[in-house]
Amino acid sequence: MKIVTKCEDRLALRGVGRVGFYNGSDHTPEDIPFPSCLAAALRFIGEGYSWTTFTEKGKTWHRNDLYIELLGASGMAFGLRWKDGWYQDAADMMFVADPTEIIRRSFAHMGYGFRSVDKSGSPGDEARFVNEIRQSLKSGKPILSFGVVGPPECGLITGYDEGGGVLIGWSYFQDLPPFNSGVEHESDGTYRKRNWFPDTWSLIVIEDKVDRPEPVDRNAEILRWAVSVARNPADRRGGGTQHTGLAAYDAWAKQVTNDADFLTDDERVFRSRHEIHNSAVSIVAECRWAASELLKMIAESESKTVPDLLAAADRFRREHDLMWQAWGLVGGNGNPRAHEVFVDPEIRKELASVILKARDLDAEAIGIIEKLCC
Repeated sequence: MKIVTKCEDRLALRGVGRVGFYNGSDHTPEDIPFPSCLAAALRFIGEGYSWTTFTEKGKTWHRNDLYIELLGASGMAFGLRWKDGWYQDAADMMFVADPTEIIRRSFAHMGYGFRSVDKSGSPGDEARFVNEIRQSLKSGKPILSFGVVGPPECGLITGYDEGGGVLIGWSYFQDLPPFNSGVEHESDGTYRKRNWFPDTWSLIVIEDKVDRPEPVDRNAEILRWAVSVARNPADRRGGGTQHTGLAAYDAWAKQVTNDADFLTDDERVFRSRHEIHNSAVSIVAECRWAASELLKMIAESESKTVPDLLAAADRFRREHDLMWQAWGLVGGNGNPRAHEVFVDPEIRKELASVILKARDLDAEAIGIIEKLCC
């Protein structure tokens, strides 16, 4: 439901769906910020996509079909990235391909225009950002933001106060220290952030609807882009030496088995390196599960290619299952002492083996898709 609270210096859109890391709910995870934020914004402005309810292993789940579709349209459902070294952004999904292309394809798939708002370095930047935010919210559209609270991941701006001196919205990091330092909350749980401009990298304004491709064309473009994302071996954006697509699995496995990276007694190092590895495990688990679900959704309307689509979906689902094996090797998903197990070189060798098996399944799935569309 749209509820707008408004006065001269304040405007807040109420009813924009919350985004955030998985918290144990009955909603399937949406841990990739950009497609989740875009899905929440589009639902708010009227895109009536379904939620699919299903039961698996005794638990009833609710799947956000718009999020699944946007993971596919963006290429993220089929992508992977590894940045050489142990960087917190090693597996950043906004860099599985050209970020501008990821964004462009997502909006084109949904039939919407968009406009990026970036800093120019001029003294008027903050006033320009405030104006863009105010105008978009007055038109009833949330703003996608990179930064505001925490690192430059995607979030949602759903309101402002004090004329723009305070921003209101949803962030994946609004309740996570140290990123939530100075963050207050509205009654509905949205964050309130003062002095937000230094922590804000860029904005995306949702513009008017444009011609949307027919479903068959949208599906075909998803499949073609999936192959391109997987086959792209390297990308130089974001600094450092990066590997994308199938090549990222090899770089990840090589990094995990580099014993020289573990010649220290500093637990903080072990913990950090395990967190970076675990982020990649989580991404592959979620994204390949989503790829499997998406291909099954496409198969419902593509009768001639059902066997091949389901065969590729099966590979992606098995790849997802391998990530649970990876978690099992360190004591299970969420084990607070997993970083201690991760230090063991034999465990890391086993993890590398699982990673390479996942690569092989990914290659099989992409090979099937490639024969269908390319």
